[in-house]
Amino acid sequence: MEGIDYSVKYLQDIKFDRLIFSEKVEIKRSGRLTPPLSLEQASSSNGRSYTRQFNIAMYDKHEWLCGCQHYNALFCFPSLLFGGGHSWTIKGVTDLKHLNEKVLKHEKSSKHICNIVDLSLLGKVNIAAEIDSGYKLAIEKHNNQVKKNREILSKIINCIKFCGKFELPLRGHDESTSSKNPGVFRVLLDLVCENDLNLQTHLNSATVFKGTSKTIQNELLESILNVCKTKIVNEVQNAEYLAVMCDETTDVFDKIQMVIVLRYELKGKAVERFCCFLNTINQTAEALSCILCKELELLIKDHPHKLIAQSYDGAAALSGVNKGVQARVKELYGNAHFVHCYVYQLNLILEKATSQNSNVRVFFNSISRIPAFFSNSPQRMAALDNTAGRRIPRPPQHAGILKAEQ
Repeated sequence: MEGIDYSVKYLQDIKFDRLIFSEKVEIKRSGRLTPPLSLEQASSSNGRSYTRQFNIAMYDKHEWLCGCQHYNALFCFPSLLFGGGHSWTIKGVTDLKHLNEKVLKHEKSSKHICNIVDLSLLGKVNIAAEIDSGYKLAIEKHNNQVKKNREILSKIINCIKFCGKFELPLRGHDESTSSKNPGVFRVLLDLVCENDLNLQTHLNSATVFKGTSKTIQNELLESILNVCKTKIVNEVQNAEYLAVMCDETTDVFDKIQMVIVLRYELKGKAVERFCCFLNTINQTAEALSCILCKELELLIKDHPHKLIAQSYDGAAALSGVNKGVQARVKELYGNAHFVHCYVYQLNLILEKATSQNSNVRVFFNSISRIPAFFSNSPQRMAALDNTAGRRIPRPPQHAGILKAEQ
């Protein structure tokens, strides 16, 4: 663009904002035009007539002022480039009598001030490019950190899944760094760290999220459970038939929980899934059926006909014909036929067979009294906790309930 006359007429005809960066810088480098103008204006004051003439010193007084011999008028150089100030960019200013007033008014306008700033920054720093580059770098850094965090978290989750697959307890009695038995999960993480520098660095330097505390372990277990439940729900919704199996079990804290297992057909194959453990308020048929029906509603709310079978043990609360759980469920799900638990029937057969031997009967009767011996006395329970560190689960009371039903 060298050799081009950047006259006011030229600046009016071009679209400055559409020029490439180098062309804009070249126009700024060339600077404003300050030609002598034959600008005159006849005036009178106190009965005396005189002629006002343009003084070229005005260019030095106002650095933004430029002139055009073609129009024989004054213009604003920054406004010609960036727009604004109609009288200073289109026709120019020729009123010498009120020139100072017009100059002061234009200099105070916000648009003129912005144009001055834009012109002064032009060519020094490409702010748009710098902001865009910095924004991209920030996004790239964030994505790399997210990718790294996901890799670390996936390795921690894999260790938890390993423990779950082989039914290994995650935590030990003492998970401190100096402990000789911190638990399977912590030992497994240490083993992985020996071959993974990123994980080792994370565990040694992390201050916000390390992923080894019992709270995080529980939250990860809960998240894994939610993923499994979501998959089971999707499979049940795609299955044509569903059967539910329930039983009660006592955990190590001597609390009775209800176990739900689902069995359904998927793509021509029978699939059996553990659904959940549920804490029961009491052992009545009403409480148990309420819990079970809530779970079934989540699975087959819109397709109650899918439930074609239900199976429980011989407890009256579960298998009672009139007011048991199976009867209450069948009221809501008409196709849910009750099937006796074969494991419970086998248990009854073994119980009847072994009861014919007095020595065996005395042996099992003595074993069944051991939990009652401790649970009936707080002092004995405390002594057991201090000695063994755990409690003895109570045996199921199905036999007594069954006799009451009969």
